[in-house]
Amino acid sequence: MPEKMSPCPVETTMNLIGGRWKVLLLRELFEGKRRF
Repeated sequence: MPEKMSPCPVETTMNLIGGRWKVLLLRELFEGKRRF
């Protein structure tokens, strides 16, 4: 029986954050830096 691979760190973090915050966090990460 093959060993279960450990999940990727991003997947682990998203599972911990979960819910509506996941979408908001991903949007901020992918948009990059913003300056005001």
